[in-house]
Amino acid sequence: MEVDNFQKRYTSASPVITVDGQGFPVTPTIGRAYNYTSVPSEDITSSEVPVTPPMKTGYFYVIPLVAGTIKVQLQGAPDYEYYTISAAEVNAYIGSALPYRIVKIVVDGTTVSNFSIAY
Repeated sequence: MEVDNFQKRYTSASPVITVDGQGFPVTPTIGRAYNYTSVPSEDITSSEVPVTPPMKTGYFYVIPLVAGTIKVQLQGAPDYEYYTISAAEVNAYIGSALPYRIVKIVVDGTTVSNFSIAY
């Protein structure tokens, strides 16, 4: 009897993380970005990022520039469901785009003080 000890690859994934044809996560391609040097007083959504022309996508990526946590609402999640990206994840991605499609950064629960929003 043959035992399969390998983790199965996804044949498709939720729209939260982009995957390649084999089901592995891929680094997002960034076209534009805006830098925040401090956490604003209100939550951030794509419609509130001050770029011209305005963002047309319903989601964005976050590039953390310092350590901390980021509380977010992921694309496809209900309005009441939030996810906190841990300090370990943020630290691993400092200077690179986190592979999550984000629709909102929630200020209450975010400790990263310097980050970029990219799309």
